[in-house]
Amino acid sequence: MRAELVGLVADKDIEAALDALLGRRYRALGIREIAYQLYRHPQHDPGCLHTGAELLAGLIGAAQDARGLLVFDHAFDGNPHDTAAATEAAVREELKKKGLAGRAEVVVIEPEIETWIFSGSPLLEFPSRGARI
Repeated sequence: MRAELVGLVADKDIEAALDALLGRRYRALGIREIAYQLYRHPQHDPGCLHTGAELLAGLIGAAQDARGLLVFDHAFDGNPHDTAAATEAAVREELKKKGLAGRAEVVVIEPEIETWIFSGSPLLEFPSRGARI
């Protein structure tokens, strides 16, 4: 089956979180099951900022029905943007330049995904800790 959603992520932690949400927890999100493919950017967060739009455009290709999602952390050395919103706006502009307006979106995580994963929030599921939603 061809992917309906192509995700480009910065690291294995974001990949694992999205895989869990889209693969096993999609009902909790209130969405239907979708066919998806996730890729890790070889240059992690900086690569997602600087070349993510171009790489995502290549991964999506000419498939008119495929959508893209670019996900990375705001906090990394060399990010010229002060806020996650400013980083998202810059990447959204690059997605637009690559012809992906309306076909791809960017999510810049702040604080970084590891903070969310290990937060101990009772609203998140941590199988190793036994906490449940």
